[in-house]
Amino acid sequence: MLTTWPILKMILKAKKMADEEHIRHCMLYEFQLGRKASEAAKNICSALGQDAVSARKCQRWFEKFREGNFSLDDKSGRGRVSNFDHEALQALLVQNPQSTQQELATTLNCSQKTISNQLRALGKVQKFGKWVPHELTDNNHNQRVTICSSLLLSKPFAVFRANCYRR
Repeated sequence: MLTTWPILKMILKAKKMADEEHIRHCMLYEFQLGRKASEAAKNICSALGQDAVSARKCQRWFEKFREGNFSLDDKSGRGRVSNFDHEALQALLVQNPQSTQQELATTLNCSQKTISNQLRALGKVQKFGKWVPHELTDNNHNQRVTICSSLLLSKPFAVFRANCYRR
């Protein structure tokens, strides 16, 4: 069976985003009822679970609502903007898949940790001195099943298996 972890991560992320939007709707509803942010947080947590929303988060959203901004979309662009050249990393990996993280970091003029994070984001792991995709393709998976089946049915293994059951 192929790993479905990336798909599961996408589903969980989408569910979390939907839950966050639902909580924002609840905060807007509480604001429109004229409640205080701390009251709203208590009400939402009693309905949706203890850690559904913090009082401080409610206060921030209530400030937006008081300013007349009733948009429930989360601000994008928070955090530091990455200026990492992903294409250059991909090109270096194609050119020399045996290169180490330190060599890549020196070539791209960044830290080894940045390279490590970017390789993880690309789904690459180092096996036998080469950077390869972490996930198996359908072809790789079928080859593994075929090889395992043939090994299990091979004569020396069958004799070993038969002798184990006799003991």
